[in-house]
Amino acid sequence: MGRILMAVCLLAVVGRAEGETQPVMVFDTGGHTNKVVGAFFLKGDKQIVTASSDNTVRVWDIATAKTEHMYRLPIDGKYDGTVQVAAISTDRRFLAVGGNNPFDENPYATIIVYVIDLVEGKIAHTLVKDAPYLRSLSFSPDGQYLAAASCTRGAWFWNLDTRQVTRLTEDRCCNFVKFHPEKFIVVVDGVRRDDQTYATFETYYVPSAKLAAQAQSGKRSTTDAGASNAIWVGNDRLVSGHIGMSLSFWDHAGANYVNVKLPITVPAKVKDDIYPTEVVRSPDGRKLLVAGPADITPNVMLIDTATNKQLAEMTEHLFDVHVADFSSDSSLVVTAGYKTEIYVWQAETGKVVARLRGPGGGFSAGGWSRRGTAFGFGRSMYDSEDPKAALPIEWAFDLPTLTLGLATGENFIRTPRIESPSLRLDRGIAESLRNAFRKSRPIQHPAAGSNPPVNAKPDSQLSGLNDEDILKSFRPAVQLLSDDRAIVVYGGNRMYLCELSTGQIKQMFYGLASTLSDLVASPDGRWILTSSYDQTLRVWRVDAEVPVLSVFVADKEWVAWTPEGYYACSPGGERMAGWQPVGTPGSFGTYNAAVQFNTHFYRPDVIKRTLTEGSAGRAAKKIAEETVAPVPPEFRRAQPPSVSIISPKALTKFSDDTFEVEVLAKPVGDNPITELRLQVNGRSYEGAGRRGTRTYVDPRREEVREKFVIELKPGEYLLKGLAETAGKSQGESTPVKVEVLGLEARKPRLFGVGVGVGTYADRADTASLPHGGRDATALLKTLEAHGKNLFSGVQTKILTDDQATRKNMLEALKWMGKQMTDRDVGVFFFSGHADKDEQELLYLCCHDTRRADLIDAGIPASQVKEHLAKTKGTIILVLDACYAGAIDDAVTKDAGDSVNDRMARQFATTASGLIVLCSCRGKEQSLQDATDGGYFTHALIQGLKGKAKAVDGVVHLPQLFTYADEVVRARSKNRQTPYYRANTGTLPAVALSRP
Repeated sequence: MGRILMAVCLLAVVGRAEGETQPVMVFDTGGHTNKVVGAFFLKGDKQIVTASSDNTVRVWDIATAKTEHMYRLPIDGKYDGTVQVAAISTDRRFLAVGGNNPFDENPYATIIVYVIDLVEGKIAHTLVKDAPYLRSLSFSPDGQYLAAASCTRGAWFWNLDTRQVTRLTEDRCCNFVKFHPEKFIVVVDGVRRDDQTYATFETYYVPSAKLAAQAQSGKRSTTDAGASNAIWVGNDRLVSGHIGMSLSFWDHAGANYVNVKLPITVPAKVKDDIYPTEVVRSPDGRKLLVAGPADITPNVMLIDTATNKQLAEMTEHLFDVHVADFSSDSSLVVTAGYKTEIYVWQAETGKVVARLRGPGGGFSAGGWSRRGTAFGFGRSMYDSEDPKAALPIEWAFDLPTLTLGLATGENFIRTPRIESPSLRLDRGIAESLRNAFRKSRPIQHPAAGSNPPVNAKPDSQLSGLNDEDILKSFRPAVQLLSDDRAIVVYGGNRMYLCELSTGQIKQMFYGLASTLSDLVASPDGRWILTSSYDQTLRVWRVDAEVPVLSVFVADKEWVAWTPEGYYACSPGGERMAGWQPVGTPGSFGTYNAAVQFNTHFYRPDVIKRTLTEGSAGRAAKKIAEETVAPVPPEFRRAQPPSVSIISPKALTKFSDDTFEVEVLAKPVGDNPITELRLQVNGRSYEGAGRRGTRTYVDPRREEVREKFVIELKPGEYLLKGLAETAGKSQGESTPVKVEVLGLEARKPRLFGVGVGVGTYADRADTASLPHGGRDATALLKTLEAHGKNLFSGVQTKILTDDQATRKNMLEALKWMGKQMTDRDVGVFFFSGHADKDEQELLYLCCHDTRRADLIDAGIPASQVKEHLAKTKGTIILVLDACYAGAIDDAVTKDAGDSVNDRMARQFATTASGLIVLCSCRGKEQSLQDATDGGYFTHALIQGLKGKAKAVDGVVHLPQLFTYADEVVRARSKNRQTPYYRANTGTLPAVALSRP
């Protein structure tokens, strides 16, 4: 069973100075990246809204299992923003989410709740209360009141019209609060007796119309019911979960008690400490959903409310389930919990109809390689039959080579275990802290940037508890560093350096944004590694309050970053990473994609040397000295400008083919604007003798407005403004869709160049690729055959083997550039070798290329990019090049940087607007067989022939890549992983064929 006290959002504090905060690294993998705390059907039952401890709210389309809208909650760079609980209004319009308040100097002393209007897409109310550890929220039936429960400040409710607060209880621990469908509130206390937790239900009968005036009046009943936060309140009775996986049924006066044992299998070693985690009744009143931890079988089931017999079960969840909801007609159920699992399934059969999640999952184990150069992690939950068994290290990240691969477990140093909700060290160590903390006295949490006082308790809210309660309720997890120094973790996510002999707190650590799963010192004792459930590894120095280095992993994609803003990533990692600026309560957070900073801050060389030099700042300075290169600007002073298109407005239709576009750009901080650019369909506008770029010799420190006169032929277009700064960061506007009307709106044309170098003139110098020419020919012929029904014309050039010379390839690129217009689509396919020279410059190897003479006989990747960047229209590159590399012996050679990856990065920049598809990544091979040729190309061909077509009968680029990716992964048994790069982060919906 996963016994977790609390989880908070996926945020990584970037570092801070006194009085200043910097943006925070955040991620968008297509799904949540931390515990899901709320999942609800919206009106119409076609959408699901979810809230997560990753500090986001997502609205999902059930049919496509994709996110339609994502809201980022505001953050403060000093502390972690959190979402701990969620509730939805009866009309399904308002979602309440809340947790610790990151804008308070002591975020653990106050909570903040946002009420989001899901119809208008805005924050309708921002509520703050001096109460740590929010445990529950509930809307009144009419939506006028919002009740809340806290770990130490009892229960209360807000009047959402007046913001008036009415208390229900005195200060104490309340785990649950719930409005009756008509007229009263149920409050649940958490009481400890004989080291067991019991729930005391208190029912407040309050007429809804006079709620504020009569909160403390009316009949009140109290009943002991066992340990559970799983409560359902109905018109006729109250249902609660009970230790040992049973249900207790009560009337609202606490009488007529009935206990029902659930038909499940509970492992003997955990049966005394296991209970339901969620209870929900269906709208039709016939079914009761009961969810529990992963230890039991099944851990999600439906019970007949009339007979108490099981109706159906759902067995897909691998981890604990904490939230659930029914559709309005009771036919569908959504369940979610740890490890970001969200399933929508049929209530009658238990069959899953939608799986709503992104790649990867939280880390349950961590460790160092014995060389101290690789970090290991695992995702398996511990075995309920042997809860103390060591969890496996399954994957590893090698720092010197920036390689993510499979781990060799015996080569990793592990931490000892404890009896704790989140860390597993030796129980005796935790008990040894009892006397140390008795010597301390309660004080306020230190302000940001201040030195922690001596003899300080880590949390002011602990002052009302005795030492026994502290140890039992928070169970500190400890990693000994020496006989007298230890890292202590409270509540799963607050970390301190303590002196055991005196009880003094020597250092407070910030940026631990989720519940820890492991904590271990490096072999040389210089560093502390933490793994956590937000899919992140963090490396700490004991004398620094923020992580020196962090690594986020989602399947085979990864991003490594530092407090100074430097980062490195896998080929597909950059598109899921970005920086969220510090916000203000009441407004959703904004987002700047990582690619907007890559000129200065994409620095794999710095990341590799961060630990050896002691910090990324020192590494950057050392590298600058060695290469005589300038040190990049301070990260917080390199923020991209804000950009918007003032006119035209979205969905404007023009009868004239010539019109004006006005773009506004505002610099952020001391980072003046040097260039403003207009893009049409993702490419810089160049046409009719007019340029879509304005360059400023004298950088502009004030806002810039420019008007671009453009001429476009009839059709639909996406317009976007981009601005670049002196610090080489790039800002971009929200795209604006417009349409140019015309009697003869010509369909776009398709142009294709296919290059397949299967053999090389000097075979002794360059190995042959037997299927390169066949792949190029087959792909281009497929585009010709199945594109003719979609495009007004299809023209291709195919160069294979001895035809694929340097001269012919350059002529084909020039031909494409002369033919294409803004509305056309171009595909450039290359299958062959690529290499780099002594200066690390990349080259495509032609049939007549000798690797010893790349400069004269190869084609520089920069030259290919220059040709294609000047070509109008939408350009798609499909690359298939070679691989190489070597890594720590604790990591298998499975993934990493390669020539293929570097080419994709070089081509797919914001300025070029190119889209790049790669057949494989890193050290993977692009697999092939004698019948089908290359796995990836064959899958693309099958997709273009109809396997990837949408309901409209057209094959679009996103669906084509998804189909090919799934086929290649399955066929290769995950030995080959295709990926893409696009300046928009996601693939645009480019139509490619109509089979």
